[in-house]
Amino acid sequence: MNFSEYTEHTGHHHGASVLSGFDLKVIACISMVSDHAAKFFHLRGAAELIFSSIVGRIAFPLFCFLLTEGYFHTHDVKKYTARVLLFALLAEIPFNLMYGSWFFPEHQNTMFTLGLGLIMFQLISAVREHAFAPLPSAFLQTAVIAGCSLASYALHLDYEWMGILCLACFYYFNGVMMKKKTDACFWGCLMLNLNLFDDVGAFLAMIPVALYNGSRGRQLTSAHGHAAVAKYAFYVFYPAHLLLLALIARLLCV
Repeated sequence: MNFSEYTEHTGHHHGASVLSGFDLKVIACISMVSDHAAKFFHLRGAAELIFSSIVGRIAFPLFCFLLTEGYFHTHDVKKYTARVLLFALLAEIPFNLMYGSWFFPEHQNTMFTLGLGLIMFQLISAVREHAFAPLPSAFLQTAVIAGCSLASYALHLDYEWMGILCLACFYYFNGVMMKKKTDACFWGCLMLNLNLFDDVGAFLAMIPVALYNGSRGRQLTSAHGHAAVAKYAFYVFYPAHLLLLALIARLLCV
């Protein structure tokens, strides 16, 4: 999923910061495949702990980080939001197959959570851009976050209200993101663990985030040199890898 639509940063890259946005997307995708494979193949015991509860929990904070970077640097936030929601719809049936059914209303895929996060970002930004006094502004921003959290919970989106709070943390840290990026990730991961710390593995995302250097990094191109291939390749990867895992699980009669 290519949620990072920002232009190349021009800030200084510190020696210890070696990972680009492209690298973070690859790490997030590997983590996501690990988690979904554990679910499709019904892993248990140590295998489930490693592939789902540890490695598999790294993906969501990284996607939240990249989504927030994308929001603040995209040229057209409405198209960005529409694209995320479109692929959320396309991924829903493949996602449902992970739970053994074409239709599974009890749990919606992660891209819906991220799409709702983009809507929340726009609403919060609209409040902040109006000339409200500090107290009414704070109240309205809190109301937006609470409303989106409630919607995520009611719609059974992945990570529910905790995912929305995680996204809100990344949003509010964005102004100092490169200086405070590990703080943003820590607070975001803490939000994901408000339900009895059952996503502790998410804190491992702080490592790649700490190593992020602010650059886009390598860009995928087509045979004709079109950079737009990268934008859609990561989006397509989400439903495609779910379909592939479903097919493999079916062939193996898992």
